[in-house]
Parts: sequence; C-alpha cells; structure tokens
Amino acid sequence: MTMKEKLKEILLSKKFQVAAVITLAIVLTAVITYLISYTSLTRHAKDVVLVETKYEFPLLVNSHDEYQGKALIEHGTYKEHLTPIIKKIVKNDGTCIDIGAGYGYHTVLMSKLAADGEVYSFEAIPNVYKLLRYSVNMNEIKNTKVFNNLLSSENTKSFLETYPEYPTLSSTIVSSKATHIKKDHYIEKNAEALDYLLPDLSDVSLIKIDTNGSELAIIKGAKGIISRSPKLNIILRWNYKKFAYYGDIYPRLIDNFVNAKFEFWIINQDGSMKLITKDQLLILENADVLITKDYIG
Repeated sequence: MTMKEKLKEILLSKKFQVAAVITLAIVLTAVITYLISYTSLTRHAKDVVLVETKYEFPLLVNSHDEYQGKALIEHGTYKEHLTPIIKKIVKNDGTCIDIGAGYGYHTVLMSKLAADGEVYSFEAIPNVYKLLRYSVNMNEIKNTKVFNNLLSSENTKSFLETYPEYPTLSSTIVSSKATHIKKDHYIEKNAEALDYLLPDLSDVSLIKIDTNGSELAIIKGAKGIISRSPKLNIILRWNYKKFAYYGDIYPRLIDNFVNAKFEFWIINQDGSMKLITKDQLLILENADVLITKDYIG
C-alpha cells in the first residue's frame, strides 16, 4: 500500500472522522465563547481602555473612573504603597484573598507572586467585575478564582450603593437599615459571609480588603478562615466612622485581635509603617492598616 493510499484509508476511517468532529466542535465552542465575550465587552468599548501597569501586565479599566481608573491610567499603579508589604507577605505557594479587587491591580500582582498558590478575588460591582475577569483571563492566570459576590458578616439581602463618577467605589447597605433607596444608584444583592462561600479554606497568608466601610463586617464573616490561618496577615482600609454603621462588632473585633496577639500597623504613603495602639485604632480615620502577628519591615 502506497503512502497516498494509507493516508486515504486514515481519512476515511470512522475513528479519524469522530476525532475530527470532536476537535472541530471544541474549536467552534472556543470561538463562539470568545465572540460572545468580545461582543459584550465592545458594547462598552468607548468607556474601556487597556492600561500597561508598572509591572508590565495589562488591565482593562473604565476611562471615566476618576478614582482607581485615573490612577492606573496616569501612573500604571494603584495604592502602590501597599505593594512592598504584599511582596513581603505573599510566598510562591501562598493563598491570598483580595476583596474589593476593583480592576485587579493587586489581584494580578498576588497571582504572579503566588505562582504555585491560590488567589481568590472578589468584586461586587457587576461592570467592574466583568473587566476584572477579562483582565485575569487576558493575563492567562490559572491560579485565580474571580467572584462577583457581595461579602458581609452574614448571609442577608443587601443594597450596594454605587457612584457613577467612581465606578469602583461602593458601599454595602443592609436592607433593614436602607431608607429612600433610589434604584438607579443601588444594586440589590445577596450579601454572603466568606466562611459560607469558602468553608474549607485554610492557611491563608493574606486577606486584603478595601470595601468602603464594610471591612470589619467582612472579617466577622470570615472567623473560620481566620482561625484556620495561623500565619494570616490582613491589610484593610480603616475608617472608624464608617465602621460605626455596623454597631458594636467594631470594638469587639479589635479586642478579639488583641487577645489573639495581633498588632496594628499604619501603612504610610511612602510604604513605611507605624505601630499603633488599640486606643489609637478606635479613632483612626482613612488609613491603610496591617493586622499581623509578625513584624514586616
């Protein structure tokens, strides 16, 4: 049998035909999925720009965002004073959680630092979540799971307050306390506790939270994960006036951390840190704070 005849026999065999059909179906499915995603994105293309960050990974951001988007477009960074701390905490096989991830600057950074680990990234605002998900896929990141869940201390119906000029900013408004809700500025979502969503997660090295006031409520909903993570570090945006919205969980959570031998450090804009007391923490407004058992200098 000649080579040409062998080739013809292979092409006419049922096994080859079945394999060819399966391969074609897989390719077509991938193409269709890409086209659907691309079409969805390009509907808002006039508002979306591709940014090259300081660390040479791209992100998609809203060009009209006067907060996080503006920082990324103009400087290629966002809250860069946190980066040296994150780099010292996150190890190659580490497990990290980024809550209020925005466009994903710190999510992607954590993913690259924890190349053999895991990253869980949460962004509750739907349009920002879409860009975050596209950016994670665009950077071909395989160790990161992206969630559109709204987090709080427990599972409950909530309203997410949004700000048109600041697309990445939101505030969690618990339904029972919400008054005069204007539907065009609020999204109704089910808030969930982190322990409920990730019930078996343990040995987390870093939880970063920036959620415009609901940070301590989220920590309350992650008590199980915290108890199973002996080397945990938490970076969060601290504002005692906003924390007061959630009532007496604020001072009690601080006491819990103190009793567990955690320390509190302010992270300054230049990346330096300052140790502070519980009393100073109780009246601290608008600062990034590291909660840790180990000094990170």
